[in-house]
Amino acid sequence: MAPGTIKSWRSLPIDQAHAEEDLLNQFKRKVEELRLQAKDLDERELAIYLSQKPCPNCLSGLSSDAPAGVLKQFSSQEPFKGLKLRVRWDPKRVEMPRTTKEIIIKGGKYED
Repeated sequence: MAPGTIKSWRSLPIDQAHAEEDLLNQFKRKVEELRLQAKDLDERELAIYLSQKPCPNCLSGLSSDAPAGVLKQFSSQEPFKGLKLRVRWDPKRVEMPRTTKEIIIKGGKYED
């Protein structure tokens, strides 16, 4: 995993280098490489699929004044403020029928 500017606000090793952090930094680097602007991303959607629900540290700050976790950091900064971030996970990967859960984030906040 290459380092990036989107990082956990916590310094404990267990709170570092989560999949969300890596994926969002990869996407950010690609956007910078392609020189995309906010107008290129507005009203578009980025969907990420995880094997489990994002942890409280990655979700931090989305519904409160708590320090910004990686999901809020990403969705609060330009050029990503107008981009809809859909985060999906499957809490029962081995059970049938499969159930998928999701949250939608835009502009640093949960979206209904």
